[in-house]
Parts: sequence; structure tokens; C-alpha cells
Amino acid sequence: MRDATLLATMDVGGGVDNIDVLESRHDVYAAARAATLTIAHLDAQRALAQRAVVATGAGARNAVVTDEGVAYLTDGAKGKILVVAPVSR
Repeated sequence: MRDATLLATMDVGGGVDNIDVLESRHDVYAAARAATLTIAHLDAQRALAQRAVVATGAGARNAVVTDEGVAYLTDGAKGKILVVAPVSR
């Protein structure tokens, strides 16, 4: 269990309901109501830097990421699962 210390913040749009972290790369994945997936990197100084913003779809949520950096999001309105390829380091 980790403590709840605030390390950094970044605007990713409203409507975030889940984030996932790829700990091996220190990357954070957040899907927002704005139909975007933001991928950010937490550096050694505890600052977030935007790696990518990927267009998804209205209502796509619940980003989860694999150890390889592939992100999956649910698109409930269309009954689909969106797959986002890994971003370059």
C-alpha cells in the first residue's frame, strides 16, 4: 500500500473516472470525457510531462495499460473496446 501524497497534477480534461500507471516506465494513462487519452510521464523530480494525447471517442473511459504499453479503453456507447498502441519513449 502506498500513501496518498500528492506528487503532481496535470489537466487532462473533465470526466476522468479511472487512471492506470505503467510503473516500469513511470507513465500515467487517463481517459477523459473530452474523447481523449492523455499519456504522461512522472519524472525523477516528481513532475508530469505530457507524452501524448490520443483522440478516442465520446464516452470512451476506463483506460488500462499492459506491461508493453498497449492501452485499452471501453466505448460503452458503441459497444467497443478501443486499443491504443504504445507511445515512443
